[in-house]
Amino acid sequence: MSDTNLGWKAAALAIAVAASVGILGCESFTTYCEDQNSCHDGNEQDLEACIVDKEHESEAASEFGCGDEFSTFQDCVEEKAECNNDVFGLDGDDCEDESREYSKCRFL
Repeated sequence: MSDTNLGWKAAALAIAVAASVGILGCESFTTYCEDQNSCHDGNEQDLEACIVDKEHESEAASEFGCGDEFSTFQDCVEEKAECNNDVFGLDGDDCEDESREYSKCRFL
């Protein structure tokens, strides 16, 4: 196999992996944002705004070297956030440890 063919295959694989990671991340944000949107009786624009906000938060965390902490916190939020009386969020100290670790990384 020539070096050129190997280079193209490596590039195609890298693009495929990057695309799948992006899709999985968006899917996760989509589920969270759909739940939030349902709680607030939102519309399609609200859903899209939530997804864009979450993507920006994720990008900012990565730029500050806090991608893992953000992911851990976001996973917790996605798992534990609930709708109670039209308010979507966490109860009590849910995800407090994850939030603290992310905040320490991001803001200190």
